[in-house]
Amino acid sequence: MTLREKAAQMVFFELRVGEDDPDVTSDLIRKEGAGGMLLVGGSKFDLPSFVNWAQKVAKFPALVLGDYEDGAGPQVSGATSYPPAAAIPSADSAQTKARHIGEEGRALGVRLVLGPTASDPHAKPSIDGFHYSKMAVCLKGFPGAGIAELAAEADAILAGSDVMADVDEEQPACLSRAVIQGTLRREYRFEGLVFARGLGADAVERAANAGIDAILCPPNIDMRTGSLMSHARRRAFNPRLGDRSRSASHE
Repeated sequence: MTLREKAAQMVFFELRVGEDDPDVTSDLIRKEGAGGMLLVGGSKFDLPSFVNWAQKVAKFPALVLGDYEDGAGPQVSGATSYPPAAAIPSADSAQTKARHIGEEGRALGVRLVLGPTASDPHAKPSIDGFHYSKMAVCLKGFPGAGIAELAAEADAILAGSDVMADVDEEQPACLSRAVIQGTLRREYRFEGLVFARGLGADAVERAANAGIDAILCPPNIDMRTGSLMSHARRRAFNPRLGDRSRSASHE
């Protein structure tokens, strides 16, 4: 991989299906080699063929994400909606809900769901349900309750901007090397992908230095890729991202 390709693999862009310029989308996956995309919108009839096309033309296999914690229905026309986590009465119901969401998500072309939230009392059975349907999960709510117990079960974790004061009282978690490398990697023994979402230009390189694997939904992709290239020049590219993206996209 070239330096720019390595940087592009850390970028996961948001794609609003039917709204965003298809030429820009094509450039991002075919020319730039973005690591993946978060699908927003579309219908259950057009998403599978779109994702199939995207994977065929992609420079590298792309990891396709969906924010489908309560089903694809709220975003995807014709798809199924489910009650929120607070309305799910039992662990068995949570597992069944997640299994059905995972099955429908995979049929749409998605391979990783944003959710569940670690503090949800039924987070563990939800993870089990997603995994039963062969859907990878990105655990939300880090730093926060439940992460330490569930980190080993998750395929990815979304690091937020809250401060973990007992570890680093100055930096947001997603920008703190002590939090990402120390707490999440060494103490919790988490080996999956770590995402940070929507970072500004000044924060992207700091996040990469902290140990963030992928930048989700950057507002300006060209600018973020440039910041990541600066990071890549000084540090070895983490192969975890490319390896896991390729594996998940082919499961």
